[in-house]
Amino acid sequence: MDVPDLPDVERLALKALRRWLSPTVTVRVDTPEDPLKSLPLVVAHRIAGGSGADPTLVDRATLTVECHAADRSTASELARAVRAVLPYAARHGFGDDTGYLGTTTVLVEPWPTTDGPDHYVFTLTVRALARPRRG
Repeated sequence: MDVPDLPDVERLALKALRRWLSPTVTVRVDTPEDPLKSLPLVVAHRIAGGSGADPTLVDRATLTVECHAADRSTASELARAVRAVLPYAARHGFGDDTGYLGTTTVLVEPWPTTDGPDHYVFTLTVRALARPRRG
């Protein structure tokens, strides 16, 4: 029996953000030692997992996304862009050879979690799903 590889929803979300956000935005899965050197910066990573009735068919996870910028307005704008990109990518079947993004839902809307003095961070929480490609 040929079992498809389970796609990694976190990796696909990062790829979608890199594709549709401005090329000046650094997108990472972990926060760099000195985030100020990487602004503007988006850090997206899995904070919880989960699966559907059959975990061999989907990878489902809750992702936290932090949007770092030098000023509050840019951090907010970046968070709104992230909020738009992930559902857009899912609606358009964005993926790679392992799978594609399925339903993506914003669970917690962007809100300011760090307000200066060095930089600003808006954070949002997203529930995302990835399905394997069928060949």
